[in-house]
Amino acid sequence: MILKDIQKLTTTIFDKFIKSDENINAPKNIYDTYRKLEVMIDNINLVANHYLALDFKEEFLQNSSFGTPQDKWRHFFNKDLEQLNASIKKYIFKLYYIGFEDERGTFMTQLYSIKSLYAFVRDEYNIGFVEPCSTTLIQTTLNTKFDNERFYNKKFNKIDLTTFEQREQLQKELQMQSKFFTEKLEELRQYIFKRYTMEDLLPAKIIFTRSC
Repeated sequence: MILKDIQKLTTTIFDKFIKSDENINAPKNIYDTYRKLEVMIDNINLVANHYLALDFKEEFLQNSSFGTPQDKWRHFFNKDLEQLNASIKKYIFKLYYIGFEDERGTFMTQLYSIKSLYAFVRDEYNIGFVEPCSTTLIQTTLNTKFDNERFYNKKFNKIDLTTFEQREQLQKELQMQSKFFTEKLEELRQYIFKRYTMEDLLPAKIIFTRSC
């Protein structure tokens, strides 16, 4: 299933602090994570409901400057995927900094080699793109076999979208993932309301003035 790596990463990290009474290292990271997750969900819905599930007979795909109906579909579908991919990376980088305040490191350090993870997500992670003259989605995502492959981050996958039924199936998977992440967003919202004040999340900046 698409986004399975982000689903598992979210569940693993959220379970560590939402079910715990321990304090987080920086409450603002939790608020920032909430905002990035919210944006990611919006982009999941964009990919699911914009250009994905077309049968290529739609009038707006015909006689296009992009070429064939498949060419125009591929162009705009890839643009939607690029937007989703960017929001996923920002979300991962917010999860990256969450940990308990009395521990060295963060939850991510327990799952991955952090230096290699950061470089991989920044430079190589891709939730998917469709190559020219193709209807196959190519993915380079996170390996989430946390137990025994801590230092190997990459996982490659292909999703065939040749038929309308295959595109519909991917749309359904994305809609399911949108529902899952929306539920996680609500969990995070309740956690924030329960544990923090606005002052915790948005502390005032100290302004230093120069004396005469």
